[in-house]
Amino acid sequence: DNYSNRIGLDGHKLILIEENEEIIGYLYGFIYHIPGVYKSPIAIVDALFIDENYRRKGYATLLMKVFRNFAIEKGARQIELKVVSENVPAVGLYNKLTFAETKKYMKVNL
Repeated sequence: DNYSNRIGLDGHKLILIEENEEIIGYLYGFIYHIPGVYKSPIAIVDALFIDENYRRKGYATLLMKVFRNFAIEKGARQIELKVVSENVPAVGLYNKLTFAETKKYMKVNL
């Protein structure tokens, strides 16, 4: 539901992986650009999910490759994403894909 009104809009991309007519993984991302603030568009990976039973089989890497090509086609010069520090498998994947930590997000409980 979060993404249903954005699917199909220019600069937004939903990529699905299916097996036996069931979705086993997806990536949703978009292109972000603020003229005068950013020199060129930035591609944002907003959601990446692979079903537990299909992890460590290269599907996430495939989704990222397809999204990377989309980002390049749209003129983006980089891809950004957020990942929970404790999500060791995801951090490992992103490191393998040559992502580098550039920001720190901090929080306070209320």
